Amino acid sequence: MPGKLEELIETINKEDNNKMSCIIADDCMGWAIKVAKKMGISRAAVWPATVTTLTSMLSCQKLIDGGIINNNGETCMITHFHMIKLSETMPLIKPTNLWWTRFEDFPTSEAFFEVVKEAAEASRLTEWHLCRLTTELEPRALC
Repeated sequence: MPGKLEELIETINKEDNNKMSCIIADDCMGWAIKVAKKMGISRAAVWPATVTTLTSMLSCQKLIDGGIINNNGETCMITHFHMIKLSETMPLIKPTNLWWTRFEDFPTSEAFFEVVKEAAEASRLTEWHLCRLTTELEPRALC
């Protein structure tokens, strides 16, 4: 997909009056954000799920570094039953409730976690994050 997107942008940008100025992509399509960065185009990421879920995705490297999960997204046995904080203002959660761990089989969880890691990496390349937030449901998610 990245190569095809780059070709499409080059084709569109050949016309003087029809240049691409911004890419808006779902956070789970980190490759699109990387293509836009490479081509010097402004970037925005859209996250349609909860902000709490976005926070967990953006925290994946911190969770790996802290020994909460391993490089495949699995919870480590020592932390399996402990509660964790994704941010200072958010309530505690169980590591087994991280959204990529909820699949029945490990290969699916592992594949999903690869998408999560790529999205987290690409999110650092975005200029804007567009997300859905209901302060009544997630009052401390953005504090």
